[in-house]
Amino acid sequence: MTSSHTTERTTRLILPVLVARVLRAIADRSKGSEIGYVICPRTNIAIKTESGNEHNTVLYCYLDRAIERVMVQSARIFFKNAAGERTHHTLDVRAKRFDGHIHGLLVKPDSKAVDSDLRTFTRMLAAVTPKKVADDLNYVTERDMPEHEIRNAAATLSCRREPRTEVDSLLAGIAPSIIGDVTIAELCAVLGGGRIAFRPIMRAIFYGTLECVTDGLIDSTSVVRFSGTVMPDLDAAGPIKVHDMNRVDGTPPQPAKQKPGFKHASYRES
Repeated sequence: MTSSHTTERTTRLILPVLVARVLRAIADRSKGSEIGYVICPRTNIAIKTESGNEHNTVLYCYLDRAIERVMVQSARIFFKNAAGERTHHTLDVRAKRFDGHIHGLLVKPDSKAVDSDLRTFTRMLAAVTPKKVADDLNYVTERDMPEHEIRNAAATLSCRREPRTEVDSLLAGIAPSIIGDVTIAELCAVLGGGRIAFRPIMRAIFYGTLECVTDGLIDSTSVVRFSGTVMPDLDAAGPIKVHDMNRVDGTPPQPAKQKPGFKHASYRES
């Protein structure tokens, strides 16, 4: 990612939210289902999720600033089962990075992951996954996503979608003058108070201008420091045109610290 110094004010309009279509119908309140939406800050599309774990996985993926776009239920992977019959698995989540690399994620409750030997299934599925679907596969359970990071991700997404203010430009201008570690409360005081400064600070942490050096939920007591570079606002240009990323298996066109840091091995096509 190319660094850039800027003090210009950037703004974004609040645009209508579109709803992404999926390949597999969302189950009607099946056991464990929890219908929800995550708004993509890059496309302004509402990503419909079918479970709490899937919802949190999408949030967690967006906590990685290398991720451009996340899709759910958007690709089928065909394989032969133990009986030799041709079947398929609909990939739960696909996360596309800005460099074009696509992570494929299988999302399951931890109890089901153990019972179904999800590690073995993921390895098998990786061997038959086309590169156009995903460059690597991994599996995710709730144990991989700490609650405080999910809350940080949700707050960050909200901040990314709102219009920018003069405080964003002011923060970009003074960031290089920050010496050592400061609390967010102290930085807010310099920028006019927490009511107007906290959310621009959250954006600066996400884009990489500031580094949060304390673990846990980001709040006024969290400690930050200047990263050494004023990083660009990845969302300043507004929603991008949606490319037809979902057409990866002959299906109809779809409308318009590194995270996710899951601790399992990634499985790649040989």
